[in-house]
Amino acid sequence: MQKTSPLSYIPYLARCKSACPWRVGRDATAAFGLRVLRIRALLLFLLAITFGVLIFGGTIIHRDKPPIPAVVRAENGQVVFTSEDVKNGQKLYLSRGGQDMGTIWGHGSYLAPDWSADYLHRSGLYVGARLSGLGSDKASGFTQKDFDALDDVQKAQIRALVTRELKTNRFDASKNELALTANQAEAFALLERYYTGLFRDGNSRMGLQPGIAKTDGEGHALTSFFAWLAWAVGTDRPGQSITYTSNWPYDALVGNAPVAGALIWSIVSVILLILLLGLAIFLYARYMHEDQYGAKLVTVLPEPKPTFSQKANLAYFAVAMGLFVLQILLGALTAHYYVEGGSFLGIPIEKVFPYSSVRTWHLQLAIYWIATCFLATGLFIGPFVGKEPRGQGRLTVALLVAVVVVVLGSLVGTWLFILGRFGSNGFLFGHQGYEYIELGRVWQILLIAGMIVWLVLVVRAIRPAILNEKDRGGLTHVLLYSAVTIPLFYMAGLMYGQTSDLSDAEY
Repeated sequence: MQKTSPLSYIPYLARCKSACPWRVGRDATAAFGLRVLRIRALLLFLLAITFGVLIFGGTIIHRDKPPIPAVVRAENGQVVFTSEDVKNGQKLYLSRGGQDMGTIWGHGSYLAPDWSADYLHRSGLYVGARLSGLGSDKASGFTQKDFDALDDVQKAQIRALVTRELKTNRFDASKNELALTANQAEAFALLERYYTGLFRDGNSRMGLQPGIAKTDGEGHALTSFFAWLAWAVGTDRPGQSITYTSNWPYDALVGNAPVAGALIWSIVSVILLILLLGLAIFLYARYMHEDQYGAKLVTVLPEPKPTFSQKANLAYFAVAMGLFVLQILLGALTAHYYVEGGSFLGIPIEKVFPYSSVRTWHLQLAIYWIATCFLATGLFIGPFVGKEPRGQGRLTVALLVAVVVVVLGSLVGTWLFILGRFGSNGFLFGHQGYEYIELGRVWQILLIAGMIVWLVLVVRAIRPAILNEKDRGGLTHVLLYSAVTIPLFYMAGLMYGQTSDLSDAEY
């Protein structure tokens, strides 16, 4: 019997037995089956390892996430802010566009600054000015240009003093309280005035529409949220010399330098990626040969006879193409904000379509047209594999109508809440604030429910083929498994709530 690498059997799993050039009697068939089982076992092993690593990483992130202190006090015992202030600031920030009006911990839109890095650096400048002997009035106007104008010795001294003050972790886990130095408390008061004015008046160059913070209380909540974010990125973990975000962002003023391990593993991961890609290409070129596929060339194709449900799928693809074109146009408009701010050819469109709403629509439309194509493809393939069940066409049309309602409802909801029409609690019907999963929770659940209905429609169409296919690893079963994973993929966004810790929610 001709010796063939087990890797060469991978493309032939669904091949007709008569087309196997290496099949010689029952022994060869048994050997082939054994190799197939080994390949499947290897695949399942790799999947288990992959998801095991993801679960392990999520467990570590959850365990080591930065705590939210119940109370944050100054040295004199005065309460600076509380955990409720942080949560209220998080809700306000997310409902008004969240990751589409700036970034936090490096994730989000880059028209506005990263607020965690911004607060950290601004507070570092103030603390540095105070530690260098300046009064509070002059320290409040101390800028990066002023720091750059100092000589090297003065810069080094200020960096050392600021690093020691900001990196010292003063969180008392037994009391669930965080203590701030007098300079840090003064910096909070200064930055509270700055952020309240910024989010009240807006800033076209940052893509911030006016009225995000309508009251001093909302400004205080936003500043509290930013202050907690900055504390997590600038303070060392208990008993360690790295921050909760592993010294991100890089900021020499506050002593944040890249962690050696992060640099090493970043380089190693790129090298491994290139090596494994090269190995995959080598194995394919070495063992995979077109003349061994055993499939006959088909030159005469019969005239297709689509079913009613398959004809109805044309509307799905039409909707998907429309959403795709609209996404492109909104992408161009989003890019224009980087050039002209809140205006479009001189027209102040930010009053009607703030940057956050346009960017939200741009990202959400990508999710929607991809999901629509998933639905259409599954419904189209179903009757080919199995048969056309009774009422499949009407149910296909009804599902499309439901999808359109969810898409329009979510787009309108995010827009209205970004404009502040219904307050800051837009989690259910407005804007969740996280990049990609931005539609309100109710619309998200309805979208997933529609996908479950779609899964039922696909299963009822391919059920006869599944029953006839004895091999649970066959192509029809693989189609079933793939269809099940699609709604599961979209369900991942249900694993966090409105005030969940950002570490968990982002992961």
